[in-house]
Amino acid sequence: MINQKEKIRQCISCRLQFPRRNLLRITRVLEYDNGKLKAKIVINPNKHQFGRSVYLCKNPACITAAIKNKKIPKMLRTSNSLLDDNCLTDIENATKKEVIVDGINQT
Repeated sequence: MINQKEKIRQCISCRLQFPRRNLLRITRVLEYDNGKLKAKIVINPNKHQFGRSVYLCKNPACITAAIKNKKIPKMLRTSNSLLDDNCLTDIENATKKEVIVDGINQT
């Protein structure tokens, strides 16, 4: 059996590269709402939703820096208003499930 290469992605906050499975994927998806096309930012753990995506490592310092510097909406090419409080708490809660030390998962 051929050994496939693991996909590598870059964290938008610290700019370090990690295997895709170790990163948190955040996606801007388009949905129809009452006949109008609207954009929405969602956490995409199963990686099956289509749309523009960014990756964040699960380091709490990177999450805080990305939120503080508004990197998520900037990299998704969308307005800051789409990144509401519910989405921010979802991003922060997704990282609390695992502890990351120097890029190594310590579950």
